[in-house]
Amino acid sequence: MRNAGLIGVLLALARPPVAGAAPDLVPEVFDVALVTSDVIQGDVDEGCAGGTTARRLLTFALRARNLGPDPLVLGDPGCPDCRVFRGAACTNPLFVCSLSHGHAHFQSFATAELRDGNGTVIAQARKYGFCLIDVECANPQFTSCNYQGISAGCSDVYGGYLPCQYIDVTDVSLPPALYTLHVVMDPENEIPEADETNNVIDVRVRLGCGTLPGGCFEIDPFLCYSTRTTVGTAGFTPVNGIDLVTATDARQFDAIRRDEFCTPANANAQGTLDPATQLGSYAIDPVAGSPAYLPHTGIAVTNQLEALVVDLVRPDHLLVPTASDRAVPPAPPDLSTTAVDHYECYVVRTSPRFPGTKKLKVANQFTTAAQRYVVRRPRYLCVPVDMNGDGIKSPDDALLCYGVRPTLGDVGHTPVKGLLVSNELGGGTLDTRRETELCIPSRRTLPGDLCTDPIELAAFPASVTHSSDRASVSTDDPNVPCGTGGQQGHSLWYRFIAPGNGTLKVDTMGSSFDTVLSAYEGSCPAVDALTCDDDDPISGELTSRISFPVTAGTQYLLEVTDYSDHLTGGTVVLNASLVP
Repeated sequence: MRNAGLIGVLLALARPPVAGAAPDLVPEVFDVALVTSDVIQGDVDEGCAGGTTARRLLTFALRARNLGPDPLVLGDPGCPDCRVFRGAACTNPLFVCSLSHGHAHFQSFATAELRDGNGTVIAQARKYGFCLIDVECANPQFTSCNYQGISAGCSDVYGGYLPCQYIDVTDVSLPPALYTLHVVMDPENEIPEADETNNVIDVRVRLGCGTLPGGCFEIDPFLCYSTRTTVGTAGFTPVNGIDLVTATDARQFDAIRRDEFCTPANANAQGTLDPATQLGSYAIDPVAGSPAYLPHTGIAVTNQLEALVVDLVRPDHLLVPTASDRAVPPAPPDLSTTAVDHYECYVVRTSPRFPGTKKLKVANQFTTAAQRYVVRRPRYLCVPVDMNGDGIKSPDDALLCYGVRPTLGDVGHTPVKGLLVSNELGGGTLDTRRETELCIPSRRTLPGDLCTDPIELAAFPASVTHSSDRASVSTDDPNVPCGTGGQQGHSLWYRFIAPGNGTLKVDTMGSSFDTVLSAYEGSCPAVDALTCDDDDPISGELTSRISFPVTAGTQYLLEVTDYSDHLTGGTVVLNASLVP
């Protein structure tokens, strides 16, 4: 049985004007995905889709946050039975019964447009039906679509799986590129708010990149070359005292020499998003007196080649957004117009070693036709870094750099002489020599996101709390044996070795969403399902509860997922106790 707070968003919003009210609705867009799916006839009747079968849809979830000091009080929409009186007017003139969905529509609550790189609108959504209630709220006041509102500091979520919560792009050409999803909440300012200027959000979306385990990225792969300073030109002048701040480290470094030059790469014909922004590589040393680097271990990374876990051995070099030209000295890149970050690169250690049997076809600004490369072991993980206060655009997206060599029979790179380059660390003239690495956009996964990288439960009783809103369904996840069946969304994994014989009792009481909890014996991907629960059989809540016998010294895995792969994750609370 689904909670009304989760299915209530299928209905429509209605609101009488409230004099002097000071709510402040702010939109947030997430879980953007390009999918192919059938839709209901009602979506076609409402003008949301051009047909019912095999539609290509840009789906997205929309969070309506009330950041104002007062609640948004919507009240009773005042509609007749919209299942019977289709198209009928409601008491509030802003609302009307939908023609096909069987509920009320607030015709202009939100609009969405997909824009290309020139800002041209290439597709748009026509309208949405909303029921705004306290879905994410510590102390919810509005829990029914019969009397709607959003309390101050609370949010409603309109999931991307709902009818008409998408843009139909079936008949739109989408070459590999970076697009903008432009969403406006309350576009006609019909809801009185404390601030009418923050109702717009633009989300950059990379489309046309194919189905990648790591998802679509806003940055390109980069093919890197060893370089040397062109004879007769000035060499690189070291730059001292550069502030580098990552998610785990903040130190000063000296850039001591220019090493490599990396160009945006078109890998396996997926296209390039930003061919004008290259990366310059600089060897770095910690400033004198800096504390020793403490290696970070167990960093889970996913990209289009693989999912793996790496250890960061030591910082090695810095990648800086760079412009280049073969004729005239270029200006440094405008950092406000590119999705490319600065990156601090670490030597990595992997286990097991990368097999070195993967091959890619890669083209870039130096080639007229794609070259074939053998991809070897990972050498560096380059993580986004705040350099001298420039900020970080995409903190979760990194570059994993693999050694490469041309395949037998391919000529490989023809050196380029006299290439003029420029960035924040200065300009220069260099010659390229040979290919060294291919840096693949990669996503650093959360602890517990992969079945092969679970969160350890060291002792019982245990009560742990984690966030799963950025977790995913991994390709090696087993099918969940209860709930809707198949793979659910936003999975988190936990591991323990039973300290003794007995019965393990586990629940997810306190979690913020509809959970599915399952237990397995063994190690992924070879696991045996033991038990699974969707809704708590004791309390009837949408959290989950299981118990199962365990044997001392045996390894077990626990998985917590959303009930549906379309939901948004949230706070996971896992409680476990061992009863002898």
